[in-house]
Amino acid sequence: MFSFVVNPPSRKDYESAKSLVSNPNPAEAKYLEEEFSALVGPGFSTAFASARMGFYSILKWKGVKEGDEVIVTGFTCSVMVNAILRAGAKPIFADIEIETLGTSPQSVEDAISARTRVVVAQHSFGFPCDIEKIRDLCEARGIFLVEDCALTLGSRVGKQRVGNFGSAALYSTDHTKPLNFGIGGFVFTRDFELYTYLQKAAGTADSLSFDKQKSIYNQGLVESRLISKGRLAELVWRNRLVLRLQKYLRLESPFFDGDYSASASESPYPYPAPIPSFVAAIGRAQLAKVEQIRLGRLNSLEVLLSCLEHLDLLKGPGPDPRTLLRQDFLPNRLVFLHPAGQKVREALRKIIVPEETWFLSNIVATSEPAGSYGYREGSCPNAEATFSTIVNIPIPSDVASARTLCRKISQLIEVARIH
Repeated sequence: MFSFVVNPPSRKDYESAKSLVSNPNPAEAKYLEEEFSALVGPGFSTAFASARMGFYSILKWKGVKEGDEVIVTGFTCSVMVNAILRAGAKPIFADIEIETLGTSPQSVEDAISARTRVVVAQHSFGFPCDIEKIRDLCEARGIFLVEDCALTLGSRVGKQRVGNFGSAALYSTDHTKPLNFGIGGFVFTRDFELYTYLQKAAGTADSLSFDKQKSIYNQGLVESRLISKGRLAELVWRNRLVLRLQKYLRLESPFFDGDYSASASESPYPYPAPIPSFVAAIGRAQLAKVEQIRLGRLNSLEVLLSCLEHLDLLKGPGPDPRTLLRQDFLPNRLVFLHPAGQKVREALRKIIVPEETWFLSNIVATSEPAGSYGYREGSCPNAEATFSTIVNIPIPSDVASARTLCRKISQLIEVARIH
């Protein structure tokens, strides 16, 4: 089976960072922040244990409180909405544009009210949203703009990389994102006042407990080993078992699963929390290989696109994934829309876990209905229309694996008689 977790840190990277679990070194995070900023543009980065914690810290800096509204895309992760609710604000959901799978400027404009304090514009799967229109709209209204770049690192609009249009940008480095540190995330900004606040917020926040860090470390080590051996099915089974044991035996979870709900209650871990030193060290090792990783995935993307074109699968609406080859970005998922998308996903079930596909609902990574987050069914019709058509394929890190994936896709699509 093929995993949406690509290029996990190596066993060597984990072993090199192991001592930092017990003996943290804050300098690792500082070096990491400087090195990450160089990927994005002229500005400053602050690392947190997760990107959602950085988003929450932005909301606190802006003084967002009860009665305020934050516009977020109705095609997002539960942890983003959870952060808004923690701040006491009301999430307002904007639709996507089918042409980009990213936030719709018109929907944002329709959603703005006198209570709007922050707008989150999401770039999905390497495709930049119409960020210039959203930026101009926010500037005209005096509204703070955050770019959600969790699934898009390095893509450009003209000559400018995404993440440089808003007042701040969010980047995730958890195990399903373009850069895989296991966990973690960044806030990037050119606003020195915001940067100073975020540095203090991360620097004075309580660290994750030793047991939590040890659990995260062990999870990453196992994940790296199983994925490197192609044992995805075993990893999926193990993760489900870990969650059950954690619940019934009260073991420390390796996941930030306290944020997957509509509840604004306190987390079972510090929130926000700084990035652990061992994760920062692993991240620096990943950044040192980023160009090698990028070129490997771009070559794999070219192989996959050729395969999908041959199978006549790239005929649906939405952004043309072939344009991604002209983007200076770090790919990790090949996403397209197909009229029989649900049938395609079922055909590929033997090699790809379709439940890991983003997005099959308006709010993913939760067992709760979208309505519990304040989402009103029918309010984001474009997003809802994609749930039956979206196909999401992991991009392997090497061409040989991409060719193997193509052969399997071709066989399964032929058997399913999808045209």
